[in-house]
Amino acid sequence: MKFKTHGILLSLFFALGLVFSFAIDASGTHGDSTITAQDVADDPGNEQKMTDFVNRIVDYYEHVRTDNMDDRAALIRELTIFARNIRQDGGDYKHGDIYAIGITDRNIVTNHAGYPVRIGYRFNPDAMDSAVAATLKALLDHEDLAIGAPPVCVDYGPNNERVACAAKVEETVAGSPVTNIVGLRHAVDDSAFVPPGCEGLELATTAAQVEEDHTKLQAYVQSVIDAVQKDVAKISQEEAVKALAANPSLDPISNLDDRQTLAALVQGPITLRIQERLFCFGSEDFKYGSIYAFVMDADPAQSTVLVNGASFDLNGYNLDLNDNLLEGERNIARLFHEKLGAVEVGASATVEYHWLKPGDTPTAMWFEDRMVPGMSPKTSYIEVADLNAQIVPHPGEWLFIFGSGVYPESTPADGNDGACTIAGASNTSQGALLNLFLVASVLLSVVFLRRRA
Repeated sequence: MKFKTHGILLSLFFALGLVFSFAIDASGTHGDSTITAQDVADDPGNEQKMTDFVNRIVDYYEHVRTDNMDDRAALIRELTIFARNIRQDGGDYKHGDIYAIGITDRNIVTNHAGYPVRIGYRFNPDAMDSAVAATLKALLDHEDLAIGAPPVCVDYGPNNERVACAAKVEETVAGSPVTNIVGLRHAVDDSAFVPPGCEGLELATTAAQVEEDHTKLQAYVQSVIDAVQKDVAKISQEEAVKALAANPSLDPISNLDDRQTLAALVQGPITLRIQERLFCFGSEDFKYGSIYAFVMDADPAQSTVLVNGASFDLNGYNLDLNDNLLEGERNIARLFHEKLGAVEVGASATVEYHWLKPGDTPTAMWFEDRMVPGMSPKTSYIEVADLNAQIVPHPGEWLFIFGSGVYPESTPADGNDGACTIAGASNTSQGALLNLFLVASVLLSVVFLRRRA
């Protein structure tokens, strides 16, 4: 049985893009395509308005998806740019306590515009003392909730004075369908939302240790590589065992067709489990102060940021950004590959460039202009690793660049202050809260395992 990691991030981007606030208008196919979050906030008990609101979100998602489906790079970039706008309070898709929540069929929160820190959490329908568990369960279990079907709505609140509506969209590449909920409001600590399970993802060197001692940066990156490789191997083995137990007639050792059948059977479960585990990159071991891990495609032609611990803005985006303060190569993507030399397992480098220092304001239009977001000196350690390295039998190499960085001139932080490092930058006034959102929202992305021919 052979697997190949592929396509980190697309599924989640489709899911997130669906519920994000978009800056440009899109013509809806049904309902009021111009209704805004503020319109709904003025009348939160109006079912027609809430229905039109969730329809507008779904319509725009379909608009973006169909317009860019033939160009993966364009699709990712457009969803990346548009997704940032949901973080602006008072926009068309978020106003006060009117916002969107995305939840998969496995009860994983893929987006929460009201409380970004809850992205990656799991919805517990049996939560005790929750103000919204019953309402949310009623929506998710509604007999009429289906992909492509009209939204379903339920009244809630002490006097049923509010209405919440939900609509489901299909998965686009891998993962699980996502149900988009609007109109639901709750406290950030509502017991219906529980943290992701991160048992087994342990680091020999943690982000906190690097924050205290920058000389441990390389050890931290290598610890992240080891932990991820072990986790991918463990999940792959467990799902293969389950599939073989359910299909005892398969003989993947001696039969090529059975091997391919087994690969097809485990592809989905492996994808979903790794998707959920990636939210753990936001845990304290992986992120502390200004230290976090990032992963990017090792293909020089791509240089796509696949997993980023601090900022949604660059996930799925080619790291084709220029640092005009550098001498020689100024393009960050090319600089990384120039320092690495050959893209092979174990290739590593220390790279110096400029980035946004924690607490600073990002350069205006940096994302659109493809410029680095800040001018503070930055040093990162990067290393090429095979994500399949610990799968037995070895399915063949699939390479990624793992890394993390420090600000040589900065003083150690005293906790998770939402600082930004390579491949990530905050660009709103929400500060630490936003950055926790950024951590959860993209680490979550999908590692899509598929059979190798």
